[in-house]
Amino acid sequence: MKWINKLHPEEKELITLYGNVLGVDEVNRFSFMCPVTIAGVLLTKDQVDEIIPVADSKLLTEKQILEIGRELMQRYIFTVRFVPVTSCSDGKYSKAFYSSVRSMIKELQPKVLLVDYYAIPSVHILQKGCKDGDKKYWTIAAASIVAKLIYNSAFDASISLKYPAFRNTGRGSHYLNVLKAIENSDKLPRKQLRLTTIKRLIDKLEKKGMKFDKAKEKLCL
Repeated sequence: MKWINKLHPEEKELITLYGNVLGVDEVNRFSFMCPVTIAGVLLTKDQVDEIIPVADSKLLTEKQILEIGRELMQRYIFTVRFVPVTSCSDGKYSKAFYSSVRSMIKELQPKVLLVDYYAIPSVHILQKGCKDGDKKYWTIAAASIVAKLIYNSAFDASISLKYPAFRNTGRGSHYLNVLKAIENSDKLPRKQLRLTTIKRLIDKLEKKGMKFDKAKEKLCL
């Protein structure tokens, strides 16, 4: 795993020139359950020599996310937004994400914005959408850890407690697990399920010969 223990040269230059940078990242985007969690971490010029090692949250254990995330939240200014399940479909998500980031800018008043992948329309400060930003830029990686910690605390833990069959099934790579959980569970977390995304997945898999009649019946699809 590659740790980020210093600023990306471009990130360092921007902070030196403008005084601060807001890094933004999201977690739970390509999922079947729960809101998308978006975090922003603001790094100021006087904190450059005090950064702690971070990494892309997808590469960290839950213990590392908990420990590093707590330290980040104690040391640095951060903010969090949620995109509700009803706005997570492809047609609605981008607009909701852009709106969330704009509200972060209004709240924290950064001089520079760095976002993982996306450039945000109608933003009137210096910004950059950074491909693989959570693997290269300290502020974006820090934001990904804070977002993941908040998501774990607010949603993953509560879902696991109330609906044990759905533990860790929200991740896109576990798509067969969420369908299996739907078929085998007496009780469903309906308000947290992204039905449009699940239906599209079932349609795609059924074209390959797989059958999910029981899941479709339970979800009334």
